Amino acid sequence: MGEGLKRYPDAASRAAREAAAELYGFPPEWVIMANGSDEVLNNLIRAFADDGDEIAFVYPSYSYYATLAEVQAPG
Repeated sequence: MGEGLKRYPDAASRAAREAAAELYGFPPEWVIMANGSDEVLNNLIRAFADDGDEIAFVYPSYSYYATLAEVQAPG
């Protein structure tokens, strides 16, 4: 097997973020790479919601919103 197959990808996704930033005209620091939208939603709610905070979302909506709100800000 080649050496390239034994390596983990860059956890910060630098090359992909730089390519997306160049394509869309943003700084690479503004680009978020994730394993799908669920991971982005999870990271956002963890960053901005504290225990006991009220989290609003429209209903009917994506069912994961309620799950994230209950996990991050129960009460």
